[in-house]
Amino acid sequence: FYEVTEERRTFSNNPQPRYSIPLTVSVATLDAAGQNITAQEYTVTENISRGGAAVFSTLPVKVGDLVKLTCEQYNVSLLAEVRYLRRGDDGLPRLHLRFVDQKFPLQGIEQI
Repeated sequence: FYEVTEERRTFSNNPQPRYSIPLTVSVATLDAAGQNITAQEYTVTENISRGGAAVFSTLPVKVGDLVKLTCEQYNVSLLAEVRYLRRGDDGLPRLHLRFVDQKFPLQGIEQI
Protein backbone atom coordinates (compact mmCIF):
# COMPACT_ATOMS: atom_id res chain seq x y z
CA PHE A 1 0.00 0.00 0.00
CA TYR A 2 1.46 3.36 -0.94
CA GLU A 3 1.70 6.44 1.20
CA VAL A 4 -0.65 9.15 -0.01
CA THR A 5 1.13 12.47 -0.40
CA GLU A 6 -0.07 15.98 -0.95
CA GLU A 7 2.55 16.45 -3.67
CA ARG A 8 0.86 17.75 -6.76
CA ARG A 9 2.09 18.59 -10.22
CA THR A 10 0.93 21.92 -11.57
CA PHE A 11 -2.36 21.70 -13.38
CA SER A 12 -3.25 23.96 -16.24
CA ASN A 13 -6.62 25.62 -16.12
CA ASN A 14 -8.50 22.74 -17.73
CA PRO A 15 -11.78 23.76 -19.37
CA GLN A 16 -12.73 20.12 -20.09
CA PRO A 17 -15.81 18.96 -18.20
CA ARG A 18 -15.35 16.11 -15.73
CA TYR A 19 -18.05 13.48 -15.40
CA SER A 20 -18.61 11.85 -12.00
CA ILE A 21 -19.19 8.39 -13.44
CA PRO A 22 -17.95 5.08 -11.98
CA LEU A 23 -16.54 3.34 -15.06
CA THR A 24 -14.92 -0.05 -14.50
CA VAL A 25 -11.26 0.16 -15.50
CA SER A 26 -7.96 -1.58 -14.93
CA VAL A 27 -4.88 0.36 -13.94
CA ALA A 28 -1.48 -1.23 -14.49
CA THR A 29 2.01 -0.20 -13.50
CA LEU A 30 4.75 -0.67 -16.10
CA ASP A 31 8.40 -1.68 -15.95
CA ALA A 32 11.17 0.89 -16.55
CA ALA A 33 11.00 0.31 -20.31
CA GLY A 34 7.24 0.90 -20.27
CA GLN A 35 6.66 -2.42 -22.02
CA ASN A 36 5.60 -4.95 -19.40
CA ILE A 37 2.92 -4.81 -16.70
CA THR A 38 4.38 -5.19 -13.21
CA ALA A 39 1.15 -4.83 -11.19
CA GLN A 40 -2.50 -4.44 -12.08
CA GLU A 41 -5.75 -3.72 -10.30
CA TYR A 42 -9.38 -3.52 -11.37
CA THR A 43 -11.15 -0.48 -9.99
CA VAL A 44 -13.58 2.30 -10.88
CA THR A 45 -13.23 5.93 -11.80
CA GLU A 46 -14.35 8.64 -9.41
CA ASN A 47 -14.54 11.04 -12.35
CA ILE A 48 -13.31 11.21 -15.93
CA SER A 49 -12.72 13.74 -18.70
CA ARG A 50 -11.22 13.55 -22.17
CA GLY A 51 -7.80 14.39 -20.71
CA GLY A 52 -7.69 12.51 -17.41
CA ALA A 53 -9.38 10.66 -14.60
CA ALA A 54 -9.42 10.15 -10.85
CA VAL A 55 -9.49 6.46 -9.92
CA PHE A 56 -9.65 4.58 -6.64
CA SER A 57 -6.36 2.69 -6.32
CA THR A 58 -3.92 1.07 -3.90
CA LEU A 59 -1.18 0.49 -6.50
CA PRO A 60 2.38 1.32 -5.36
CA VAL A 61 2.96 4.42 -7.50
CA LYS A 62 4.32 7.92 -7.06
CA VAL A 63 3.70 11.25 -8.74
CA GLY A 64 5.29 11.22 -12.19
CA ASP A 65 4.94 7.47 -12.78
CA LEU A 66 3.32 6.24 -15.98
CA VAL A 67 0.47 3.73 -15.80
CA LYS A 68 -1.83 2.11 -18.33
CA LEU A 69 -5.57 2.63 -17.89
CA THR A 70 -7.87 0.26 -19.79
CA CYS A 71 -11.64 0.52 -20.10
CA GLU A 72 -13.15 -2.49 -21.87
CA GLN A 73 -16.60 -0.87 -22.02
CA TYR A 74 -15.21 1.84 -24.32
CA ASN A 75 -12.57 -0.41 -25.92
CA VAL A 76 -9.72 1.95 -25.02
CA SER A 77 -6.31 1.65 -23.41
CA LEU A 78 -4.43 4.84 -22.56
CA LEU A 79 -1.04 5.74 -21.16
CA ALA A 80 -1.38 8.12 -18.21
CA GLU A 81 0.89 10.07 -15.88
CA VAL A 82 0.17 10.03 -12.15
CA ARG A 83 -0.30 13.72 -11.32
CA TYR A 84 -1.53 13.56 -7.73
CA LEU A 85 -2.17 11.06 -4.92
CA ARG A 86 -4.80 11.72 -2.30
CA ARG A 87 -7.06 10.11 0.24
CA GLY A 88 -10.69 11.26 0.09
CA ASP A 89 -12.92 12.15 3.02
CA ASP A 90 -14.09 8.53 2.84
CA GLY A 91 -10.54 7.36 3.60
CA LEU A 92 -10.05 5.70 0.20
CA PRO A 93 -6.87 6.44 -1.80
CA ARG A 94 -7.12 7.88 -5.30
CA LEU A 95 -4.82 8.46 -8.24
CA HIS A 96 -5.30 11.53 -10.39
CA LEU A 97 -4.20 10.71 -13.91
CA ARG A 98 -3.49 12.74 -17.04
CA PHE A 99 -3.73 10.86 -20.33
CA VAL A 100 -0.56 11.37 -22.35
CA ASP A 101 -0.97 9.42 -25.58
CA GLN A 102 -4.62 10.02 -26.52
CA LYS A 103 -7.93 11.38 -25.26
CA PHE A 104 -10.68 9.31 -23.65
CA PRO A 105 -13.64 8.82 -26.03
CA LEU A 106 -16.56 10.42 -24.22
CA GLN A 107 -19.20 9.67 -26.87
CA GLY A 108 -22.27 8.52 -25.00
CA ILE A 109 -21.00 9.72 -21.62
CA GLU A 110 -21.63 13.37 -22.48
CA GLN A 111 -25.37 12.74 -22.73
CA ILE A 112 -25.64 11.19 -19.24
